[in-house]
Amino acid sequence: MGKRRNKQEMIKLKKDLNTDRLWSHSRIDTYHNCSYAYFLKYVKNVREQHTSIYSYLGGAFHDILEELYNNNCSYDAMTDEVDNILLNADISDMKFVKNEEEKHNKIRNKYYACIQHFFNNHVPIKQNILTEKEILVNIKNQWFIGYIDAVYKDGDTYHIIDYKTSTMFPKSKIEQKGKQLTLYALYLIQNGIPVNRIKIKWNFLKYLNVSFTHNGKEKNYNYERHIYVSKLARFIRQDLKALNYNDDVIIAIVEKSVEENTLKHLPQHIQNKYVISDCYVDIPLTEETINNLKEYINFTILNIFELESNYAKTREETPWLKHVCDKDSYWCTNICGYGGHCRCFAEYMKSKNLYQTEHTDDVSFLSQLGLV
Repeated sequence: MGKRRNKQEMIKLKKDLNTDRLWSHSRIDTYHNCSYAYFLKYVKNVREQHTSIYSYLGGAFHDILEELYNNNCSYDAMTDEVDNILLNADISDMKFVKNEEEKHNKIRNKYYACIQHFFNNHVPIKQNILTEKEILVNIKNQWFIGYIDAVYKDGDTYHIIDYKTSTMFPKSKIEQKGKQLTLYALYLIQNGIPVNRIKIKWNFLKYLNVSFTHNGKEKNYNYERHIYVSKLARFIRQDLKALNYNDDVIIAIVEKSVEENTLKHLPQHIQNKYVISDCYVDIPLTEETINNLKEYINFTILNIFELESNYAKTREETPWLKHVCDKDSYWCTNICGYGGHCRCFAEYMKSKNLYQTEHTDDVSFLSQLGLV
């Protein structure tokens, strides 16, 4: 990872900016994910007990792309390094799903296949790219610091890219999930770049984009990398049928292509038909989305200040607690660095165990009555 400011440099920066606190998007995001995790990390300064496999791998892949674009790593060496990182995750016994080996292996195999496909097929951007670019943004006299994964200029347009190793976001969540990149765009805006000359987008590493023409219509799809050929199988069958291949040959070619997840077994002109590229997803950037970001950040900071002020007076943790429900359990167990030491999650587990015990007693009672 690129050189970031150390503790002394951060102290000097705060002094230069005349502020006692530097915010980040991840800090705001932590509060919205779990207010108690925010309390432990930023108020009580409790170190996280573990790093999730998602954080470890995501950070490592960001570093590799940074090294590639800074010419510190060749393309071939990059793919070898990816294999080493995946191997290290296995050796370190890092899990996607703790205590459930079958689910872990299912996610692991899919994740690894997608990531290896990305690094074996990534076409580097030709423009000069800045990586890990530090930004400072002021919103209502609160300073934010951040680091852009990649930024480059193409003609008169500035492109900001954030690498994502997560599942793609549904359209309904794009603006919410895109607030970090909107914040980064605000840095350019505050430095004199008009909003209409800025593009912000994610590159979802586990996915690819396929564009092609079929029956005279333009097709454009985003698929998970490890199964993309199976998603194209129906189109490929029709391509081969149009070339008068018999059914048995078509079945054999398609099955082999799907099994190996490659188009190389197809005639060259059919291969050329399918244009494969990285999965870039644009995020709308308008004056409205920028104003929404500012309001969201200001509202969040005011809430945090109020909670911090109350805690300073009362030393009471209760206002920070979050109610954990079933949909939070995966995050709490496998991703949050405080899951095993969190009051909120402990209460959730206690209630689940109590429910299961009571439910078992109910079933036993009904069984005795011959009702179940």
